[in-house]
Amino acid sequence: MSLFKTYISLFLLTGLLAACGLEVESDDESSREVDQRKELLKAHRAIAGHYVGEVTPFDGKKPYRVEIDIYSIEVRENLDSEGRPQFRPTLKVRMARNDSLEEVDFKTFEARFYKSDNSLVFSDSESLTFNGKFKKNRLTGTLTNKFGIIGALEASRVHTTAVAPSIGDESDRRNRFYNIYNNILGTYEGEIKPFETDREIFRVTLVLFISEEHEGLTPEGEPQLVPRLRARLSYIDYPRAGIDRTMNVRYFVKNSSVAMLANPRSSITSLEPIEFSITGKIVNGELTGTVTDQRKPYGTIKVTLHSRRYE
Repeated sequence: MSLFKTYISLFLLTGLLAACGLEVESDDESSREVDQRKELLKAHRAIAGHYVGEVTPFDGKKPYRVEIDIYSIEVRENLDSEGRPQFRPTLKVRMARNDSLEEVDFKTFEARFYKSDNSLVFSDSESLTFNGKFKKNRLTGTLTNKFGIIGALEASRVHTTAVAPSIGDESDRRNRFYNIYNNILGTYEGEIKPFETDREIFRVTLVLFISEEHEGLTPEGEPQLVPRLRARLSYIDYPRAGIDRTMNVRYFVKNSSVAMLANPRSSITSLEPIEFSITGKIVNGELTGTVTDQRKPYGTIKVTLHSRRYE
């Protein structure tokens, strides 16, 4: 009987020790996780915020302005020994060009900040990478991609909080659109010179303007008005005097190039072909380029900004 009691006592004691061991191990695991989180969050808070700056390309192209947001999110990793989800604070970077509406120019990066030497590295899935330093609320470093060095990035922190942009924010996109294209709007005057020397030169007026166009309804049932860049080309000289062409326009801020295509809905005479386009550049208030008529080169165009008004 006493031997049986001894076995029972040993069994209970073993179970109790095992339980205590698990509890100690669980507490240690939880303590390590808490300490790691504290260290990461402390490092992330040191650099988090909204930055404004510019990228200076090494290929000689003009610098362009950027906005950068650095923030921390919780990423689920594994389960702990008790089957509970574990989360790890992860640093993210969002960068956008101020002179672009292209989705390709709005990027999100994985990031790591080394607080020991204040170095920051962030990279995206397409190998666009920043490697630099954070010092006195400023980021300085180099942007590279898989083909080589893009240029130098410098940005200053203006807020210590990175505010997430509203998804599909119509007002933000409209403001960006007007800010980007406002400096090229207006009335241009000049001439179209045919390649064939026996044809006369035509004096023309080109008006660049923004048209509000209806594109469906908002989720609230309101009309969705979208700003679009448009042009109206008017001939001044006979025999084309009075003929206007309304054109869809695409302007590329990165290299100041422009492409215009006659809108099929233009109110032009049946004698005038629809296949009409202009390609060129707008530099310092002057548009120079090539005119294509009936899908073949017709001549050159050179017009200069005459007025900021567009009537």
